[in-house]
Amino acid sequence: MELQVFIMAGGSGERFWPISRKEMPKHLFPIIGDKPMLDQTADRVAALVAPENLFVISNALQKGKILEHCKSVCAQQILTEPEARNTAAVVAFAAMVAANKDPDAAVLLLPADAYVSSLEAFQNDIRKALNVIKHHDRLLTLGIVANRPSTNYGYIERGGRVQDDCFDIQRFVEKPNLAMAEKYVADGFLWNSGIIFASARALLSAFRRYAPDFDHVIGDMQRDLDSGKSMEGVLEAHFKRFPKNSFDYVIWENARDAMVMEASFDWDDVGEWTALERHETPDAAENVVKGKACLHQSHNNIVVNAQPDHIIALSGLDSFVVVHTPQATLVCPKSCAHNIKDLLAELKTREPNFL
Repeated sequence: MELQVFIMAGGSGERFWPISRKEMPKHLFPIIGDKPMLDQTADRVAALVAPENLFVISNALQKGKILEHCKSVCAQQILTEPEARNTAAVVAFAAMVAANKDPDAAVLLLPADAYVSSLEAFQNDIRKALNVIKHHDRLLTLGIVANRPSTNYGYIERGGRVQDDCFDIQRFVEKPNLAMAEKYVADGFLWNSGIIFASARALLSAFRRYAPDFDHVIGDMQRDLDSGKSMEGVLEAHFKRFPKNSFDYVIWENARDAMVMEASFDWDDVGEWTALERHETPDAAENVVKGKACLHQSHNNIVVNAQPDHIIALSGLDSFVVVHTPQATLVCPKSCAHNIKDLLAELKTREPNFL
């Protein structure tokens, strides 16, 4: 069972504005670590897959920047979606590409911008997952052991054991409020990692069974490919017909025979600026600082300076996020970091050039 890997890298990383922009989203920056997040993800899977079976799904706007900043990816590995249609369309596209190369292929889809604590544990888990789907031709995801109640993640309730650390999925739960998140953690629910593992055949079957509107588009695309049309032309003609929904909503929440395997590594989706506190060493006043800065009587802040000839100076400021780039500066309480998308919606009406 040959493995094909698809890294999903089409997002804009809005909660990491102003570092992350439409043309240069967060997965092209070393938010955590010393290499771009996309490079780290590609390196993580490189030992598991042949280079010709490793793909990055992004968009035309980002392709040049990916090649410029990510040394682990070459032009032939980048597949471009004509427009953003959310993750269900990306998975449908990947499944079709994989099936056209090898209908029996195992397909791994994963986000471009997550943090993984242990390379060895990650690779061992992927090998275990590949073995599971060889014997059980069903959809599988990796579930993360929740180490705190978080309202930023979806949760997975485990059912009966399939084998070893692999279980049937009882249900998927979308991002809960804090009280429910506390209950889910206490009840042993797992975090949804966004990692998808299945055979190409099983993925296409899931769309046929649970999402006929997607299946119709996939069928039309396949007929055009079979008639000799190019993939680029087929995507241009049909990709916009995919409904704009997440894979979680379209498939995971409806699937009755999906599986979850408990991951043996720590994981973080690095979803907003406060994630830096979980991975960077703070100073004596509990400030996390990246770049040139001077902090006086200031505590528990996150300060990121992306302009080497500029200094950020804070005095008497506690629990804030301060991020400076040559084009824009963000200042907000840490408690409001999750609202940056709302800020950008307002900025779009006033100064769209700074998005």
